[in-house]
Amino acid sequence: MPEEVYWIWIVIVMGIGHKETVPQIENFSSIQEMYHHMLDSSCTFMNAKQKKRALETPLEKAEKIWEKCCQKEINMLTCNDAYYPEILKRIYYPPAILFYKGNPEVLQGENLIAAVGTRSPSEYSLQVARHLYQELVDANCTLVSGCAVGLDTIAHKTSVENGKPTIAVLGCGVDYPYPKGSQELKEQIINNGLLLSEFFPETPPYRGNFPVRNRLMTGISKKLLIIEAGSSSGCLVTASHALEQSKPIYCIPPTDIYSPRYAGQRSLLRDGATPIYGVEDILEDKDFFAEKKPEIKKTKIKKTEKKISPKIPEKEQISPSVSENPVQQDEFPDEISQEQQAILHLLEDGSKTVNMLCCDTNMTFENISVCLLEMEMNGWITNTDGFYKLANQ
Repeated sequence: MPEEVYWIWIVIVMGIGHKETVPQIENFSSIQEMYHHMLDSSCTFMNAKQKKRALETPLEKAEKIWEKCCQKEINMLTCNDAYYPEILKRIYYPPAILFYKGNPEVLQGENLIAAVGTRSPSEYSLQVARHLYQELVDANCTLVSGCAVGLDTIAHKTSVENGKPTIAVLGCGVDYPYPKGSQELKEQIINNGLLLSEFFPETPPYRGNFPVRNRLMTGISKKLLIIEAGSSSGCLVTASHALEQSKPIYCIPPTDIYSPRYAGQRSLLRDGATPIYGVEDILEDKDFFAEKKPEIKKTKIKKTEKKISPKIPEKEQISPSVSENPVQQDEFPDEISQEQQAILHLLEDGSKTVNMLCCDTNMTFENISVCLLEMEMNGWITNTDGFYKLANQ
């Protein structure tokens, strides 16, 4: 049986982004040894649901996924491989495996910058992005983005048109046709760069995948550059990941400080992100590509009337510590989920990071991120320096 099959099986059983996966891998001499230990009743690092899944998941299921990878020429990188970035190993919950198409050597570059922004940028943001991305590419920086329409696409196209590598981190399988009409660009990226995903082949772009994708995007990069972000932009979630990973954050000053389309970057700039007036503000920064924690005081996402219904593939067993003063049910809608209620109980004891919440529950990083995003956009909680707390605290 190929070694890749055992890696895939372990991720199926443990779940994507689980806190125990990579640390436990380091405790075994081989991935096969870990596989056999997980089938043993003496295994202590799995919860009841994972133990049940281990017994019910045949190795053949993982083998079929690997066969699909081989058929579609999808490669796999493990946390033990030489091309796996050291910088990624140092984030909270590093991925055990990554699927890719293209050149994995790009991950070893010194000048990786995550470049993100809205899908519907203003003309001002388009002009700034084209100019700034060109200068960064000319300076041999590798742009990392999410292959979405809008500013992500401009970052990738600028790199491709100049014959430079770029990395597209996807919120779906590397073979999934998303976004629509992006196949030609993806093929161009593969020729000199990399398509990268934490998700199995043929995985659709579920809403809950994107916080996980954003964590990976900042995890492999040295800095984060935000061109345009509104008050409820996903870029603010990306900024939260960068902050928790101690990555410097740069923002373009808005052309109109009163326009809601720039509310997200305005908030980040006010609270300590570095303003960019030209590429020299990055290239001449004495701490360029140094791992320095940005002094951002808070990142708020404006309350919205729109309710998000995240698609969570599987509910994990939750074991929160119950507060003596539980949240009153009438403060929140009837449709609040079990996961969200558990998080609210935990936050009654004080502010917590995503890492701390994962440790206090049996939820995966993916599920926690989905819940926090919805709760923050509904105004139930706030995010300050990567610490989440109840909005009324």
